Amino acid sequence: MKKFTPVFALTLSSLLSTTVLARSLDIGSIFESGQERAEANSAEKSKEAKGFTGEIEFGFVVTKGNSDNSNSAAKIALIDDRAVWRHQLRLEANKADADGVNTVERYLMNFQSDRKLQTGAYFFGAVSHEIDKFSGFDYQSTAVLGYGKNFYDEKKFKLSADSGPGYRYSKLDQGGNEQEAILHIGAKSQYIFTEATKLSANLSMDNGSQQTITFFDVGLVSKLTSSLSVRFNFNVKNTSNAPDDKKATDTITSFNVVYGF
Repeated sequence: MKKFTPVFALTLSSLLSTTVLARSLDIGSIFESGQERAEANSAEKSKEAKGFTGEIEFGFVVTKGNSDNSNSAAKIALIDDRAVWRHQLRLEANKADADGVNTVERYLMNFQSDRKLQTGAYFFGAVSHEIDKFSGFDYQSTAVLGYGKNFYDEKKFKLSADSGPGYRYSKLDQGGNEQEAILHIGAKSQYIFTEATKLSANLSMDNGSQQTITFFDVGLVSKLTSSLSVRFNFNVKNTSNAPDDKKATDTITSFNVVYGF
């Protein structure tokens, strides 16, 4: 037995060394594989994130003659799109005068934050505040929490939809107010004809027990330079139960110059 002890010890030592080395290599490969997956996920998220972008839009029309009319529209859109979060701020102002009499005066603020999920879905929270001097309301404020999903995010076509419960406060210009829970349903789409020409359509419906407010917006954008574009926009707002002597539907048609950054 003594003659075979050194050989047995050497063989056992070799087996142990080989096993330890194999396990070390296996653990190393697992670590490298996990690191590669993490780097791939990080790269994919970085690819999806667009950073900070914005648009400033302005249009102005003046007519003189049998009647003196002027129309102006201004919009600002800011987007901060990161790997996990996306924040969007939109400001709008529309004003029109006919023969020195104010016929349109509307201001809108909308802010939304999205918490992105890996499946292309997202949770969101949104608040909006609208002042429309000819709507029968002093102002209307809305807050919504919900869930959304990007159904298509292709090179030529993009489509997303969201929904969730919310709350709306409406201050009547004749005094009094309306408060109600609402169900929000919204959809956004974009068709890209070329890198310079895009068509977008957005629909939003806030359904409450006292009134349902629907917004529909369609816009066609054509690029002139890398930062300058022109946009044709058609906007419709419908209030199902408008105050007395007020029309249920308002439309705004505009042709604006857009500066993007």
